Amino acid sequence: MTAPLYSPTDRIHRLERLLETNRVLSSTLDLEPLLQTVVDVASELTDSEVASLLLYDPEIQKLRFAASPWFQKTSLQTMTVPLDRSIAGQVFREKRPIVVQEGNKDPRLYRSVGEQVGLATRSMLAVPLVFHERPIGVLEALNKRGGVHYTGEDVSVLETLAAQAAVAIENARLLHQVQTQYERLASLDQMKGDFIAIASHEFRTPLGLILGHAAFLQDGATPDVAEHLSVIIRAAERLKDILEELSRLTHSDQGVTRVNLQVFPVKEFLDEVTVKFKAAAKEKYLSLDTECRPGGLLVEADRQKMQIALGNLIDNAIGFTNTGGHVLVAAYAEEPDAAERAGYVDLEVVDDGIGIPSAKIGKIFERFYQVENHMTRHRGGLGLGLSVSKSMAELHHGRIDVESVEGKGSRFCIRLPARQPKYSGNGQKPH
Repeated sequence: MTAPLYSPTDRIHRLERLLETNRVLSSTLDLEPLLQTVVDVASELTDSEVASLLLYDPEIQKLRFAASPWFQKTSLQTMTVPLDRSIAGQVFREKRPIVVQEGNKDPRLYRSVGEQVGLATRSMLAVPLVFHERPIGVLEALNKRGGVHYTGEDVSVLETLAAQAAVAIENARLLHQVQTQYERLASLDQMKGDFIAIASHEFRTPLGLILGHAAFLQDGATPDVAEHLSVIIRAAERLKDILEELSRLTHSDQGVTRVNLQVFPVKEFLDEVTVKFKAAAKEKYLSLDTECRPGGLLVEADRQKMQIALGNLIDNAIGFTNTGGHVLVAAYAEEPDAAERAGYVDLEVVDDGIGIPSAKIGKIFERFYQVENHMTRHRGGLGLGLSVSKSMAELHHGRIDVESVEGKGSRFCIRLPARQPKYSGNGQKPH
């Protein structure tokens, strides 16, 4: 029996329902309720007894039922539909709708499904789910009520719904993939953090014993033996520095780093930090100078943490400046902007060393990153220094910037508020 044409009122209702459904699908990122909405609306708009949605499973190269009426879910959840012996498979392969008006006479029907759920297929309308010209599944409507035939308008409506559904399904799948990868990365990051914390803790005791006994033996050793013991002590102290870097990294990640603020003169601070690197600079015949303007400049900060931050930058500059070069450690007062009263203090480390390739500047603050190839680089270290300096600056509501020209040198700048805003003291970064 041919179905009567839909009235203008029916058409308006269908369009309104499609628009409403599109809004629902656009805001639903959980796949299961999304699919259920699609099949419910499909049966409603085509005036069908039931509707179902099948998605392609590339592992078995068949279609699986992903959504169906509640009373068929248990029966269909394990069923698959072949691509070569079914209407749904033909729709999927050819990416075009198919209408079956007399199901009892059509040999293409995959009757195992009907036998499984106890439902005879009298008529059927199936349309492909296509995303970016790639078929991902099939949407079916079965048994139009009243014994009438599916119309061209039914086909258009179901195709429109299928197009909306395909986009929503792929968006939900993409979100799921992103969430899965994020959770995996978070788990790996947690494992890395746990390993660093355990390793740094376990290494401290044997390292302390090595340093203690080596220093004891050095006191009464002959000059030749004392020289060998000095090598052991220097190597152990270097390992101790690495463990301290790892410990600071762990504390920062766990949010337990505390900031102990005090006001201190910047010129005195620069001299205090720089003097520790005079010997290293002398070995490479580098000039290592300081400059502070104005001379009485003050800053409010955690002195110890800023020593670490600035010291890492100085160590980095000395390491990547060739023999005979120059390193300047400077501090300048910056005028406050419209939102600040106290202004800023810029702590700068400028060198005329080898510089940083422009393609790598964006990565140098990443943990464990080394500009040099790890197989050929000449400097030691874990690649944590700049990352730690960045964390220390951010703990002070500041930031760190870099300018560099390959072959000419680099300028690192830590910009700090001269007076810190109220601080909770729990080590959490500002929002």
